[in-house]
Amino acid sequence: MKTPYQRMAFAWQIMTARQRRGLAMMAGVSEAAGDKNWSDLIADEAKAVIGALRSAGVVCDIIHDDSEGVPL
Repeated sequence: MKTPYQRMAFAWQIMTARQRRGLAMMAGVSEAAGDKNWSDLIADEAKAVIGALRSAGVVCDIIHDDSEGVPL
């Protein structure tokens, strides 16, 4: 089973650049992070993005996986 980080890579690809920049701003990282590929983000940026989604109450298969208890 894939980790939340690996699943988020797919979601990042299907988002528009504007959506990614907004998510980056919500996460408190550089807006320019939204213009990068998921694999090009530094680990702290990726953790912040997933953390922002979790704190906003977004619970879905992409970022939440209790079945394995796998941390980011």
